[in-house]
This record gives sequence, structure tokens and C-alpha cells, in this order.
Amino acid sequence: MHGAIKFSSFKVVYGFNPCVPIDLMPISIDDRTSMDGVKQVEMMKKLNEQVRSHIEEKTTKYAKHIKGEK
Repeated sequence: MHGAIKFSSFKVVYGFNPCVPIDLMPISIDDRTSMDGVKQVEMMKKLNEQVRSHIEEKTTKYAKHIKGEK
């Protein structure tokens, strides 16, 4: 898990964390076409909003920390 975004980079890109090495195998075309695209897009948008929020929060804390040292 990345400290600033509070998610693994893999999850940010793919929308899930791999549990076992088999999760890293390419998904077959049949499996990809059966996924609900609308739900996948909504989930990724929500995840991206959370990542953005975590980055903004971390940036604010960092800026306050730097100002306190100077």
C-alpha cells in the first residue's frame, strides 16, 4: 500500500488487489466481455476519487509540516 494514496498501485490501475499469483494471469476475452462495464467504470471512478482525496490530504499535511519546520 502506498502511503499517499492508501491503495496499492495495482488496485488503482486494475480495480482489485491480486490475492494469489493466478490473479496476475491475463483475463480471457470471454471473461472480459462478460464483465458489467457500467459497474466497472463506476467502481474505478469512485476509486480514483478516493485516491485524489488521499493525495490532497497528504499534500496538505506535508505542506503544514514543511511550514512548521521553517
